[in-house]
Amino acid sequence: MTPQINAILRWLPAVASVVALGYLLTLADRGFDFTDESSYLNWIADPWLYPLSVTQYGFVYHPVFTLLGGDVAALRRFNIIVTFLLGCGLGLVVVRSLIPQLRFISTLVLAMQVGFVALLIIANWLPTPSYNSLNLQGLLVSATALCLIACTDREGGPPRVLLPFVLLGVGGWLVFMAKPTSAGLLAAIALVYLTSLRRLFTPGPVVAGAVAGLLLLSSALYIDGSVTAFVSRLSDAVTLSASMDSSYSTGRILRIDTIAFTNLDWAVFWGLATLTAIIAVLSTTHNPKGRVLVLMAVTAAIVFSGTALFGLTGLGLQGWSMWNVLQIGAVLPAAILAAAYLLWRGKLQRPPTARLLTIGMFIVLPYANAVGTNGNYWPAASYAGIFWVCAALLVLGTGDTPGDGRQSALAALGFSIATLILGIGLQFPYRQPQPVRDNVQSIQVGGNNVGLLVSDQFARYINELQASAKEKNLLPRTPVIDLTGHYPGAVFALGGAAVGQAWMIGGYPGSDSLAKASLERVACAILARAWLLVEGNGPRSLSLSVTELNGASYEAIGPIASPTGEYPRSYAQRLMRPTHDVNAVASACLVARERQPRGPAGTSL
Repeated sequence: MTPQINAILRWLPAVASVVALGYLLTLADRGFDFTDESSYLNWIADPWLYPLSVTQYGFVYHPVFTLLGGDVAALRRFNIIVTFLLGCGLGLVVVRSLIPQLRFISTLVLAMQVGFVALLIIANWLPTPSYNSLNLQGLLVSATALCLIACTDREGGPPRVLLPFVLLGVGGWLVFMAKPTSAGLLAAIALVYLTSLRRLFTPGPVVAGAVAGLLLLSSALYIDGSVTAFVSRLSDAVTLSASMDSSYSTGRILRIDTIAFTNLDWAVFWGLATLTAIIAVLSTTHNPKGRVLVLMAVTAAIVFSGTALFGLTGLGLQGWSMWNVLQIGAVLPAAILAAAYLLWRGKLQRPPTARLLTIGMFIVLPYANAVGTNGNYWPAASYAGIFWVCAALLVLGTGDTPGDGRQSALAALGFSIATLILGIGLQFPYRQPQPVRDNVQSIQVGGNNVGLLVSDQFARYINELQASAKEKNLLPRTPVIDLTGHYPGAVFALGGAAVGQAWMIGGYPGSDSLAKASLERVACAILARAWLLVEGNGPRSLSLSVTELNGASYEAIGPIASPTGEYPRSYAQRLMRPTHDVNAVASACLVARERQPRGPAGTSL
């Protein structure tokens, strides 16, 4: 019976991962977040609108967005598939390094379960590409490259030896384009790792640096036309961000935050760790009863997490918590507990130095994913929990006989925990009023009128907003200044161009100052013909004075009632159509800037 049980343990999670992936892809046209996700879309749609930016993900994803015809659902599917495939690639390398004699199909099956964990990056249903997804994708490429370097024979031919370093250069460039802070820590991790492997003083790191440098130089020229302008883009953006909120200051980048688990969270965490450790240990036995218990436990975990993913159980939860994702970290103490027991029983040998170094790298990489984030680092690190799963697989090691199923069991349970977390996210999507699957009202968003399915109240709001704009002849790519402080999605839904910033965020002590400084870098001709979206009594409203246009006058259109979601009540919004002489206001703006020099007016439409 043991061979049959091993086959089921191997194939059941693989089939489940394919089904779960397919289900997420079918949901890609559902839901719409008016804040973070919409800012991603505004940025990707036209990244050259923003002369200051710490992250350059918009430039990386813009060609894809263009090739897909501005189709938001297709862009989301692209992001999900790429993240999954990169996770599978890392899983393949890790499993192959552990069990080189395993057949490729069996290795692929395990890798698919590991790869699915990478989709935790969209756990709260923000599937649109962003700096977060690009950062993880770059880290996945870099981690795969570092693992290949550790596994590659230094005596092999140059192509085989140097190819992983080329991959490392590409990964480092992607991370820098997403988050320079993460790229800095990744460079430090790679330096320590390669030094410990005695691979630093070889041609490889030079190749990696050359590839990353060449890609970065090409990016600077592509984005700003010169290296100097690109450096100014980065440095000025950092200065402006710090002026809004001290949390963005460089002095707080390297820190260790507290884990704000409730007692229930800790009970769940250690319960998952204990159960996973027990199942991992049982999976090493050749006792048929023990194997049956493992099969039953894994099947129950997959079924339970699957029902959560498909919304067949409410789980008794009250809502989404950013701390849910940290539960994936339970696999690491589980592996350590199981490994300690197996080492005591003589079923595990001390891992070689290279593997210990790789384990350490995987443990630290989620921190690289989080570093520089404004919020608590632990949830941000957990979105890269795939690295903790890889570390757990390496900690658990391998058995001496083909019947040992510890890797299959651990991968299946890691997949189940990730699926459960994703299921909770689908039930309580970020800043949306209902489960993702319940969104059935069709809307058209963006300049290309791309279809999405949203809630009734979101559809009512967008349709009313679009009807009001159409009546007053707001054309696609018309500049719109969002002064609500929290509705950049309204600009994208209108097909407008969100000038100043992709999200003119309000509600912070320095929000008005940041908005004003950003608009000072927009060409006067654009400001003069820009429409406004205002929310006079809103919780995050920006002051109308941030535009500073002498002689400007507007016609109020509305009111339009905003939908509830993040806030329990609705607020009256109005579109403001410019009625002034555009040329006269633009000229007055230029005169004012000449009298009081400000930042460059570097955008055009």
